[in-house]
Amino acid sequence: MVHALQEGWRVLAPAGQLIDMRPQSARPTVEVVDERAVVVAGQVDESAGASDYEAADRAMAAMVAQGRFAKQREKRFPFSYYWPTVEQMQAYIEEAWSDFAVLPEQVVQRARELTPGGATVRYRVRETILIADYRKQR
Repeated sequence: MVHALQEGWRVLAPAGQLIDMRPQSARPTVEVVDERAVVVAGQVDESAGASDYEAADRAMAAMVAQGRFAKQREKRFPFSYYWPTVEQMQAYIEEAWSDFAVLPEQVVQRARELTPGGATVRYRVRETILIADYRKQR
């Protein structure tokens, strides 16, 4: 991450803008959503990626401390992924997030238990995303 930020600083125009956008939670919630309610079934285990989140925070802080970037603003916002079935949610997480996340079997079972027979529900993973704007310094 430090190398990527150094390279980003190198190629940016003077006073250029760097946008840092990434997940901020190592434990996003798994929810069962229908027209009446939202019920939490558990959490995705992203603890394998937690060190990456921390390393990214340290790398950005180091670039600011070195005077290479100045933070202009920072916000956090909720972001949700939706699936029509538990199986599709499970398959997506296993395929797309395999290097940093695990959907615990007890969460899958709980999501199934929370699905009323014949009801139309969606399965959602909610997490918090950081977006920050940095300005290149000389």
